[in-house]
Parts: sequence; structure tokens; C-alpha cells
Amino acid sequence: MQDWSDLSRLLYESEQRLMVATTVDTSDSQAEANYHAFLDQIYSPSQAAEQRLRNKLIDSGLEPKNFSVPLRNMRAEVELFRSENLHLLSQQLKLATDYDKILGAQSVKWEGHEVTLLQLDQVLEDPERAKRERAWRLKMERWLADREAINELWIRFLEGRRQLAANAGCPDFRTYRWKQMLRFDYSPADCETFHQAIETEVLPAAERLMEQRRIRMGITSVRPWDLLADAKARPPLRPFQTVSELDEKTASIFAQVDPQLGEYYD
Repeated sequence: MQDWSDLSRLLYESEQRLMVATTVDTSDSQAEANYHAFLDQIYSPSQAAEQRLRNKLIDSGLEPKNFSVPLRNMRAEVELFRSENLHLLSQQLKLATDYDKILGAQSVKWEGHEVTLLQLDQVLEDPERAKRERAWRLKMERWLADREAINELWIRFLEGRRQLAANAGCPDFRTYRWKQMLRFDYSPADCETFHQAIETEVLPAAERLMEQRRIRMGITSVRPWDLLADAKARPPLRPFQTVSELDEKTASIFAQVDPQLGEYYD
């Protein structure tokens, strides 16, 4: 079991490192190929091997001390597992990288420079309202340019998720996902109750805050380009300018929170 845990950690870390590499530069075809090779050659076989190990442990009848929750989780995973879903699960992860590629390629011309939409978000903090609106509309136009590609990708996501649920004998993907995420302490009905509570209690409070923002900003209505700007028209905070400055300041914060945490970060 210790070997199993150690191997699982290594596999998870490898997957995450390869996945992150695809997000650092979404146009890096080699990083994408490495990640896809992992999903096809290691991820899917490892999931099948995990299932065999779970079955072996459950069939043994062993009940280690303080292990009731992991055993409960394993039984749920055993019930949900279908070998025909391995390829579909891998495909869902690949589709997520396709989505990242679409977003990673999104850039616009702003004041003579090519900037990403994330960089453009800084303009939405500018005190000048007309400038913020211009930036917001430019961002939305760029999003809409990818609307068809994102819609097509969503259809592929949806088809795969429905098939995952059907293969596992679930009536819909929510039922499948709920079990996959090992949610035993609350139900979809509890979430619906929570949603209703937010609508009843939180929404009025949010509306009051928006009205306060409107008054402070001296505008007739709060628009999407008004949400990130300071309500008192103060200049936006810029705690760092470079990556190295961000690294240094973050290290200093972690070290003051806890020296060992700072060492981990360093």
C-alpha cells in the first residue's frame, strides 16, 4: 500500500507538470505532444492498474484502523469504473488543453502594442471610464471571434460526458461527476437549497453594494467596465512590475508567515 501511494503521487505530479507545461506556452507543440503521450501511454493504463489494486484491497476484507473513509471512497470508485471510459477520460483532458490553446492565442492591439486579454484586464482598473469601456468592448469582441470554436469544443465535451455517464450506468453526467468527486456529505438538492439561499439573502446585499458603488462613482448605472476600477477613482495598485520582483516579494511574505513555508517556496 505504501508503494501504491508513492507511485500514485509520482504519477499525479508527472501529469500536473506536463499539463502545466502546456499552459506556459499554449503554442508549444512539443509540450502538447508530451502531455498527450502521457495520457495515452501512462494515464489510462495506470487508471486500469489502480482499479485492480482497489479490487484486490476490497476483496481481501482488510479493514485497517482509521481507514473507513478511504475504503468508502475506493468502493465508490470501483462501482464507477468502466474500462471503456478510460479513453473518454483521457479525451476530456485533451479537450481541456484545446480550450487553453484557444484562450492562449487571444490577443488584441491596444495603444500600439499586442497584448493578451489578461494584460488588457489591467486597463479595466484605470480611473478613466471611457478608456475602461473601450478596453472591455475590445476584449469582448476578441472573445466573440472564438465563439464558434468554443461552441464546437463544448459540444465535444458534452458528448463525451454523456457517454461517460451512460457507460457507468448513471442517468446524467451530474450524477456521474458527483460520485467521481466523492461527494458524500451533501447532495445536489442541498446545492439547490444553497443556491436559493444565495438568491434570497446574498443577492439583495450585492445589489446594495452595487448601488453604493454607483453613488460613489457618480454614474447612472454600474456597467461591466466599472467593476474592477476603484470606486473613488484612485489609481490602481501595482505591487510588482516584473516576475523577479513578484518572486522576491512573495518569498518575503511566506517567510514572515512561517520560516519553513518560506523555505518550501524558495
